[in-house]
Amino acid sequence: AGQWLAARMAPDEVVLATEESGFWLAALVPGRVFLGHKGITYDVVGKRAVVEAVLAAPPAEVAPLLATHGVRYLYYGPRERARAAWIDAPGLERVYRAAEVTIYRVTAP
Repeated sequence: AGQWLAARMAPDEVVLATEESGFWLAALVPGRVFLGHKGITYDVVGKRAVVEAVLAAPPAEVAPLLATHGVRYLYYGPRERARAAWIDAPGLERVYRAAEVTIYRVTAP
């Protein structure tokens, strides 16, 4: 999934995932991870809160919340699924799916 995203993500695009997933995604993708290594991520506490808010949000609020923070992709693997209250959400296009990982592209705020 990370390699698939790396082949499609532009350098100015942002992917959101949990901190654990973002940590290793940062080594693969040409764009930015919203929350990755706590030593080099700006405002870790605030970004952790945003990630938790996205995963806990009602489906109709997910895409607008992601768009507000400039996020283009949502990485949705086992760690994210364990914290989320939804599977699909309006304004998100499923662009990749494998055994345990789905990647969504934000298509509408």
